[in-house]
Amino acid sequence: MATTTNKGYELIVTGTETDTWGDTLNTDVFTIIDSNLGGLTTKSLTNVQVDLSAAESRTLRLVLNGTLTGNVLVTTLCIGMTIVENNCTGNFTVTFQKNVVGTPITIPNGTKNLVVTGASGDPATIGVDFPTGTRLAFQQTTPPAGWTKDTVTANLNNSAMRIVTGSVVNGGTEDFTTVFGSRTPTGTVSATTLSISQIPLHGHPTRMYDGSSDDLRSTGGITVSNANGGDSNFSAYTGTPSATLGEQIGGAGGGQSHTHGLSMDAINFAVRYFDFSIGVKI
Repeated sequence: MATTTNKGYELIVTGTETDTWGDTLNTDVFTIIDSNLGGLTTKSLTNVQVDLSAAESRTLRLVLNGTLTGNVLVTTLCIGMTIVENNCTGNFTVTFQKNVVGTPITIPNGTKNLVVTGASGDPATIGVDFPTGTRLAFQQTTPPAGWTKDTVTANLNNSAMRIVTGSVVNGGTEDFTTVFGSRTPTGTVSATTLSISQIPLHGHPTRMYDGSSDDLRSTGGITVSNANGGDSNFSAYTGTPSATLGEQIGGAGGGQSHTHGLSMDAINFAVRYFDFSIGVKI
């Protein structure tokens, strides 16, 4: 009995199958076509290789369940398209290939995959599904079907997106719109008490009274002027001050600290942004 290469349909030889070709078509052609287009095979995996039979290999869908206790290879006998749905749990890997020929591909846990096997055995994966729990950002209020919006993660709302090349972490404390709102900085400049070494060198005029006149006079080579016509509050001056730089009398100063006013322009941090929602694969 001759069959087709890929799916194994029986080829009726001309002049044969007298009065039985209808049964052959129904059993070995149409039933197989029906399985190709809508058949389902379910397998429970542990840690043992699974080799699909010819009938199991012909079905459109292959659903894998179970808790993995080791890596598992699943093989198929047919060439063509198979939808492989891996619902397994456990920290192990499920791989798929044709009849232990070529290089197997990995079917991630929690995914649906359209797999096409060829004559050489190496399967090609088309339209790999995202594993359950995968997180993506969507520029829309409601994520598409098959995803649920994350509304429970702490501090996720009103936060900025940061691109990193290392491990993904969270940080910061202030809301996005608070930090980038229009705000006017305020504050004061710290007061400073100047020490003697910090103030400019300065002095005050020397006023003297000679005890014999109401006039202020020149004494010891230092010229003084008449300040107020012989103020009796001036006491007699008997010494002779020198003209050395820095020798002054009557220094004054409060020694108090002081402040400076500060005026600043408003800084507008209202950066343009687009909101994204975080979807979690169901």
